[in-house]
Amino acid sequence: MSTSSSKPFENQLSLNVAVYFSSEELGSYPFNIPGYRKSYIDFFHSARKVSPHVEFYIVRGQSYAGHSTFSYGQKFDFDAQKFVSIEAPFYADIIYNKGDFLVASDDEANIVNHPKLDRLCKDKMRTALLFPEYSPASIEVENDEQLVQAAQRMPSSKIIMKPLKGQEGKGIQIFESDEVDAIEVVEPSIVQEFLDTSEGIEGVVDSLHDLRVLLMNGEIIQIYVREPSEGKEISNVSKGGSLKEIDKKELPEDILDICSQVDQKLERYFPRIYSIDFGHTAEGPKIFELNSQPGLPYPQWKKYYHFWHQKLWETLLSSLKG
Repeated sequence: MSTSSSKPFENQLSLNVAVYFSSEELGSYPFNIPGYRKSYIDFFHSARKVSPHVEFYIVRGQSYAGHSTFSYGQKFDFDAQKFVSIEAPFYADIIYNKGDFLVASDDEANIVNHPKLDRLCKDKMRTALLFPEYSPASIEVENDEQLVQAAQRMPSSKIIMKPLKGQEGKGIQIFESDEVDAIEVVEPSIVQEFLDTSEGIEGVVDSLHDLRVLLMNGEIIQIYVREPSEGKEISNVSKGGSLKEIDKKELPEDILDICSQVDQKLERYFPRIYSIDFGHTAEGPKIFELNSQPGLPYPQWKKYYHFWHQKLWETLLSSLKG
């Protein structure tokens, strides 16, 4: 680390940042998706403008050797504009967790997000219990018998079942309560009442939807609304849904208020990056789930693209100051 005191703190840093993914396969998600790959590279360049001496590594699978050290990885070569394999151990000043990163309790690695926040957001039942006033009726199930019992207790005839720790809309099933005998529980799941969002949000969307608000250290960084494709009820973009970014001024006050309440409960985790997925119902806004690993924005999402990258780097740097 440089000792020059004439430059801002960020410009003094000579540090390594490791971005962790669970898969061992080098070219796998998210770099097999052109939009994500470009967004990560643009983010690296954005960070370099603030911190000229930062180096970025992609680390995967079982590469972690403990105490902020990785045994192998890929380094982004800014001159050649490509990733270069590294087979010698290296130290990471910051670990940006984008997978299922495991660390011993006595390991002082600098991880964003904190593993406790990551586990909380990934467990849909825990988040429902943490915010009961804003969550749909929810019951955890592990087998078919428990599913039948849960369906009988749901306040809605339509039911949604999700993998307890699923992402990107994978494994979601929507069915009527009288169809429950034909549904199979293949992994620990959460059963919830189906929330009718068909009335939309005034001035934003006029149909079925979910609304994502992304926050970093309590600041709203991105807002977008997703709508399912025609005839569908799941709005994830990976499932064919459409996405539209909106301005903060378009958000109803009740949603802004809930965002503030959620962040107050999570502020003990610093730094923190997460999103809240909402649905607006006749009874007001409800929280579908939290996500501690929101994907970087695609280049075509113009409204927040560069701002997102800028704030991500500020948030990762804040872990050093915290």
